[in-house]
Amino acid sequence: MAQRSCFLADRTDRAFAGWLGLIFAYGPSMSEVTSKLLDLIRVKGAAYIGKNLDTAWNMVVEEHRNLARFHLVLSGSTWVELSGTEKRERVDAGEFVIIPNGRKHIIKEGPNTQNGTLHNIPDTEIGPVFEHLNKEQHQTSILCGYFKMSSTAPPALISQLPSMLIERRYAGETKNEIGLIVRLIESELSKQTAPHKAVLNRLTEILCIYAIHHWIAHEILPDGRLNTLSDPRLHDVLNEIHENPTAAWTVESLAKLGGFSRTAFSVYFKSAIGMTPMNYVVTWRIQVARQLLEDGDLSLDEIAQKTGYTDVNAFNRAFKRVTGSSPGIFRRVSRK
Repeated sequence: MAQRSCFLADRTDRAFAGWLGLIFAYGPSMSEVTSKLLDLIRVKGAAYIGKNLDTAWNMVVEEHRNLARFHLVLSGSTWVELSGTEKRERVDAGEFVIIPNGRKHIIKEGPNTQNGTLHNIPDTEIGPVFEHLNKEQHQTSILCGYFKMSSTAPPALISQLPSMLIERRYAGETKNEIGLIVRLIESELSKQTAPHKAVLNRLTEILCIYAIHHWIAHEILPDGRLNTLSDPRLHDVLNEIHENPTAAWTVESLAKLGGFSRTAFSVYFKSAIGMTPMNYVVTWRIQVARQLLEDGDLSLDEIAQKTGYTDVNAFNRAFKRVTGSSPGIFRRVSRK
């Protein structure tokens, strides 16, 4: 895929805001809206580990804010628990879960499993590990991996993804398609020879797209959140943030752009976007910085200046807070 500059991502996000006004003005079908959103949300995935797990086991997946983790259950069942919360869900054979924000979580044999064999996902430096699929009774087989969202994915939408996204076997109109993809994955992992990593990667990318499609169609569109996003006053604010990431934005200055009072703007913006105005400003600046780190050879000082930071140390702190890694490490890993 050709590398994209930050200006393309900027234009794409402005386009997202722009066509939202049009689609609600002229009223296309929900399927057309969903299709347009999926055109902007592209993913690059990697299947990373295939395991056959005996009873009494658990797997700790450490936090990685740059990656959306996924777990596909091929036989048996597992429980997924977000660390530091009481949120946990059972995932059965033929179902999969995505942790969009890369949050630390645990997958385990039962809801109360505390001990047992501890399995760690291997470090990305080591490479993928796939065991031959074994669907014996009393055994769970699971395929794990990760996704990265492309720069064309609009933050105004991605920021609203839930902390845990689960695709069930009975998920409406996507049921048959997902079942077919799962069977293809099972076939690849059941080969006597080593599975083709590229095939597994593409199949898991399609699974991710189906999950996001289902989320948009059944969670985002029906509850009216896109109606708020189509407000032209909000477009003006988002466009200014995107076009001028170096500006010294404050809640007051952004509220004035949209014609709001400070308090009303803060409440309205967070309900529409899913984060506070200043958190969004920082998120956008770091997204621009990520692209500059991936695509160019600017120094950290230059990137800091281009993303609104006069102090490179402040830029480093903000970058690590948002992505979980320093700019230097991010550049090395992304280029590798």
